Amino acid sequence: MTVRGVLNVLADEGLLHRVPGKGAFVSEPKIATTSPAYQGIRQQLEDRGYTTQTELLSFDLVAALDTIADFFGIPKKSPVYQISRRRFLEGKPVTIHRSWVSADLAPSLDRFDVVERQLCEVLSTEFALNVKNTDESLEVILASEKEAWLLGAEPGAPLLKLVDQLRDERGRRYEYTNLLMRSDRMKLEFHFES
Repeated sequence: MTVRGVLNVLADEGLLHRVPGKGAFVSEPKIATTSPAYQGIRQQLEDRGYTTQTELLSFDLVAALDTIADFFGIPKKSPVYQISRRRFLEGKPVTIHRSWVSADLAPSLDRFDVVERQLCEVLSTEFALNVKNTDESLEVILASEKEAWLLGAEPGAPLLKLVDQLRDERGRRYEYTNLLMRSDRMKLEFHFES
């Protein structure tokens, strides 16, 4: 087999990635996580011994736009908390979390630290909002310039987009989250039993 053939095999197996005009480079291994509906991604990574950091990008009380208002079943422009965070793994940015939380069900949420504590833990311990069921959707999108900048990726790079819609034991919709992940650094694994 030629060197080019070996490089093609390694690239097909995900061990190398190519940059046009620059060459082939060793790929970093992808970090496997499961759905954050079962355990937050941060907790999963820390349980595996990885060092994570969270940067708070914004935490505001905003007027709910169409999709968010429809999810919560509230009039458009009703107040909801919008929280944006960037997560780092071993010092490198890997995810952007954008969460909207019902201001009616979590009043004064902005008084709590969502950098040192996970949002799900704050909602559970401070507001008794415990996830009972979750609707999730997963798709691949292309990074906008801002998303690419935040994640240290190239504009147009493929990202995994996971949307979580959480409800508590009483069926109340309390959190809507968009999670963007670098697809070259992260992967989601699913396990189903029948």
